[in-house]
Amino acid sequence: MNSRNEVMSRVLKLFPVQIVKKEFEKEGALTEKLLEEIVGNVRDADIFEFTRNNFGFTRQHVYILTHDIRKLDELPERLLTENTIKSTTNDIIEYCDLYDVNYKVYLQEPYEVKNLEFKWPILIFISNSLIAVYFTILEKNIQSYFSERMVLTAKKSVEEKDIISLIFTQLSKYGIIEPYDLNKGIKELWKRDIIDALEVKYLKAKSTLQETMHEEYTFKDQYPEEYNKAMQAPLKRSIFKFIKNKKEYCDHITIDPSSGKITFPKFSKKKEQSQNVIRKILELN
Repeated sequence: MNSRNEVMSRVLKLFPVQIVKKEFEKEGALTEKLLEEIVGNVRDADIFEFTRNNFGFTRQHVYILTHDIRKLDELPERLLTENTIKSTTNDIIEYCDLYDVNYKVYLQEPYEVKNLEFKWPILIFISNSLIAVYFTILEKNIQSYFSERMVLTAKKSVEEKDIISLIFTQLSKYGIIEPYDLNKGIKELWKRDIIDALEVKYLKAKSTLQETMHEEYTFKDQYPEEYNKAMQAPLKRSIFKFIKNKKEYCDHITIDPSSGKITFPKFSKKKEQSQNVIRKILELN
């Protein structure tokens, strides 16, 4: 269940099927057997490089942080683990890792506890003032790995908040690290009608208001007066649909602007889409 080939196969399953088949020149259904055949014929370094080059196709959680680190060239070579790969392009530092994660899975009939191992793709970009931490969204359906047994529950050994805490600990030696408020940037996209809300949540003086639209209706289009009120308040976790430039950006995102977190819940059609979205929000922020 946790052989080298099985664990590396789980990495490939985090990517769209067509991307995996194209990269490794395979045809037909991407079965477990075919995945294990692929990873059995390549090195760990090849899987790592594939992950790094195609990260943008995955479903992602992204956290934007701000920092005041003066000397980026003094940052450590290994930020998360000994396997972290560091590189620098155009004065932007990149860390890439396949972080070891273990699920403790509780089964019934009969009761048993098993471990399920994953390697978690994580990308970190550090520019002169900002840090972007990209997490690939791991498989949530652990039941799919135990087709003949019922999973009672599964506990993950490390969560995103633990990785973010580790990054804070490592980088706070070099400067102050804080979440970056994205309200200004996302509101400017909204104002320009590039996006509209499928679900919006914002703070009022004495309460929090949340609206969820029916079907394909969008908030600004249907409720322009309420939109004006939302634009004057801090936004909380909301879902925005891209109205314009879908090919450049994506279909929709979930964003909690006040905490600097953005979610891309679907596979991207182009690997640069998530970075295009983030770049545009930061440009307008």
